[in-house]
Amino acid sequence: MKIYVINLMLGFLFITSCIDPYQINSKGEGKYLIVDGLVTNREGPYSVLLTYSTPRFSPINEKVTNASVKIIDDTGEEHHLIYQNDGKYQTNPDFRAKIGKSYRLLIENDSKRYESDLCLLREPSCIDNISIQKKTKPGEYYKNDVLQLKVDASICSDKETCLRWDVNEDWKIHLRNPDYFYMVDDTTFGWHDDVIKECYKYDKIEGIVIKSFQNQAEKIVTDKLVASISTYTSDRFFTRYRATINQYSISPKEYSFWNRLKETSEEQEDFFGKQPYSVYGNVKCIDNPEEQVLGYFQVAGVASREIYIGRGDISNLGLGVYSYEPCAVDTLFASDEYSIYEKYLLKIRSDEWVLSSGFYKEESLPPTLELLGVVFIGAECGKCSRNNARVEPPMGWME
Repeated sequence: MKIYVINLMLGFLFITSCIDPYQINSKGEGKYLIVDGLVTNREGPYSVLLTYSTPRFSPINEKVTNASVKIIDDTGEEHHLIYQNDGKYQTNPDFRAKIGKSYRLLIENDSKRYESDLCLLREPSCIDNISIQKKTKPGEYYKNDVLQLKVDASICSDKETCLRWDVNEDWKIHLRNPDYFYMVDDTTFGWHDDVIKECYKYDKIEGIVIKSFQNQAEKIVTDKLVASISTYTSDRFFTRYRATINQYSISPKEYSFWNRLKETSEEQEDFFGKQPYSVYGNVKCIDNPEEQVLGYFQVAGVASREIYIGRGDISNLGLGVYSYEPCAVDTLFASDEYSIYEKYLLKIRSDEWVLSSGFYKEESLPPTLELLGVVFIGAECGKCSRNNARVEPPMGWME
């Protein structure tokens, strides 16, 4: 489960549940506890993030590191959370929440007690289909066209349920200049045994996508837009891309929370601005009801479905793909004044370059080839680490 520490929308694009109104100094100069947690029908551990809001001039929330945190179900059974790092508290992995049960969050911090509403873990709803299509903006530059992800869904429960969606992304890239070989000395080269040619990237599409079925006879969703993605601004679709759509079954009260949060962000025209002090949460201070607490303890049934998209799929929609910038190139010439091998080591140890090739005096012949120099390519073209990418494919990845 991914935790976001975002000094704004209460950090909530991490996870989802229940809500009470409050009013806070609109200047945002106070220090308020922010609670952000999620319990689902998935296997644990579950996490709760505790921070303090910060003034508008501060870019990072203060972490709460010494609180007592526990989750209590509707039978009174307690599950204690252990502090991990950066304000994150985590349950024992053996604890798994059950559909149909309700859960409450209790916190003790600075000699004060806080608790959330008791929130029902609803049955996950069905994602019936995922589709893709091109969205064209008439009269504008063609690179403004986007790929749209849409879902068909239906409520699988008789409980009054609303829906929320988020999207996790994985994609594969090919390194343009893999790190094939290395220098042994001033004249000798060796070849790496296991050359890494592919890497995998990960991201999460931020945004608030929700659906209420109020005054709707049939609890179904058709062609619900959950994400719009540019195919031109990143290497997402250059090789192979996977979108995992998570669909959360939430209460009408929680829907109201997300809806107000969305309206606030749209009014500010800056989703990643500061705290939205007019949005309400479901956590209160037991000892001081007047104290304002930001945040949400989310309890939601979640269902997920994946879609793989290849470069051919993008072309079939009439969309293009990202164009890489040329790789940086540097040349090191041999000289009697220094060891080219020692210069090579300095370049490689900087982690900025990958050895690409060597070149020789034209009239020299094996085995007495005379090395004139070597060519280096920028590491962003030859190393996964310089692309913020992983070597191992993500869990469940399919070719």
